[in-house]
Amino acid sequence: MPGDWFPRRGRPGPPAASGVRSSAHAPPELPPAVRLFCFPHAGAGAAAYGRWARAAPPGVEVRGVELPGRGSRFGEPPRRRLHEAVDALTAELPPLLDAPYVLQGHSMGALLAFETARRLRVLGERDGTRQPSGLVVSGMPAPPQWPNRPPLHRLGRSALVLRETELGIPAEVREDTDLLDLLLPALLADLELTETYRYRPPAEGRPLNLPLTVLTATRDPRAPARGAAAWAAMTEGALDIRTFEGGHFFLHEHDGVLGAVLATPGLAEAGRSPSPGER
Repeated sequence: MPGDWFPRRGRPGPPAASGVRSSAHAPPELPPAVRLFCFPHAGAGAAAYGRWARAAPPGVEVRGVELPGRGSRFGEPPRRRLHEAVDALTAELPPLLDAPYVLQGHSMGALLAFETARRLRVLGERDGTRQPSGLVVSGMPAPPQWPNRPPLHRLGRSALVLRETELGIPAEVREDTDLLDLLLPALLADLELTETYRYRPPAEGRPLNLPLTVLTATRDPRAPARGAAAWAAMTEGALDIRTFEGGHFFLHEHDGVLGAVLATPGLAEAGRSPSPGER
């Protein structure tokens, strides 16, 4: 039985008067004003967005994507092909599409979020599946320009550890041999998933039709800010480019990044409004 692709984190609903939740007598939970689905970088899981989930304003529900092989799904074999991951997570999305939503992804997650948006458009045209209100990407060049580096997933363990700055391996992980052995399989699988991806133009010849926000960093060697405008070809909607100081992992180094995400179309109005249960 597969685990939860979209575990819920952060602010819980109000407890019962006794302080104990009772599923038998609790009223049905109302959907939030908007959901933000967050796709993490290689090697990371839903926990990478725990701070965003706690800091999001009322009405905005943050759902980090939990790929197999990490976090609550540590015992499951990781996915090694991007289209397989998109197939599986898209199949789990419909129950959570009862509210407007935005897709956000960083690095590997940007490709996952982009391809998920494309898959959802196909489903929308086929059966009316609710479409995202926006897409936010960072740490990744436009898909037609990827890959832009030699593959890393074929490197051995020692060579990977030497690339710790590029891969975001924390010092405490590098220095703990046993922990590194536990986490490397998911990282290697994610690198393979990302590096074997090749962009395919849509069969119908049309790009997405939704607002697209590209977040860039001044010192990101993997996704230079000067190339961000190439994402414009991926959508017929508005393109907004915002640049922050920092390197590839700037996303979780600046408090202002969450504010920029919340200001994107599809989230801005919801972030200023109470959730349906608070009206």
